[in-house]
Amino acid sequence: AHLAVLTSTGEVYSAGLNCYGQCGVQPTGEELQPFDEPLQLHHIPHLRGKISRVCCGLDHTLFLTTRGSVLACGWSADGQTGTGGVESVLEVTEIDGVFAEPHNRVSAVFTCADSSFAVTAAGLLCAWGN
Repeated sequence: AHLAVLTSTGEVYSAGLNCYGQCGVQPTGEELQPFDEPLQLHHIPHLRGKISRVCCGLDHTLFLTTRGSVLACGWSADGQTGTGGVESVLEVTEIDGVFAEPHNRVSAVFTCADSSFAVTAAGLLCAWGN
């Protein structure tokens, strides 16, 4: 299990098991032991805005920016990170494709086990994963 916390100042902290990079940091090989203290994610590459929401799935994490971009990391065997592959996403990566279009900016994200969901500003519900 893992968790991610978004502070009122926009900082993101994560803690817990990180076997698949779901905490947003590179796995170290000692992932069978949970992190003892929260880790701040200091740098998220390709960030197009501040983080406004963080959601944890079973072994993956979604991040929503204030500009409507979605980023993901972690286990992706069922495609739940939305990055187009089934390999684990070991660093926070922006989801391209449908969300890259300006009219498809995301207003909400949700996760459940190995599934991910997003609602666009136009009201379109998108789902991926298992």
